Amino acid sequence: MSITALNWAGRTVTGSASRKAVLLCLANYANEQNEAYPSVETISRMTELNAKTVRLALNEMESNGLISDTGRRRGQTQNIRVWGLNVDAETLPKTEPYQNRKPTNIVTGK
Repeated sequence: MSITALNWAGRTVTGSASRKAVLLCLANYANEQNEAYPSVETISRMTELNAKTVRLALNEMESNGLISDTGRRRGQTQNIRVWGLNVDAETLPKTEPYQNRKPTNIVTGK
């Protein structure tokens, strides 16, 4: 699991809930090189989306440049694509923004 990939996926606007779910699933499986290779069946099971929706989301995210096919394959039959997550380190803030909040007065009702 790559924390960088999960942070990136969480902040990335994908345009649909199904693409977001698939991207978060890929990020959950990503290694330190931001590559992931869960099968369509695994993604489908994790996201509760049907396999056709998962394939469509993967193809759309590849077309939009969010992920890329590395050309490598995994699994016993070498049919599982290895996806590269196109994490742009410059889009991730180094730290979370600090919110300056005024203290609230709690009224106890006494």
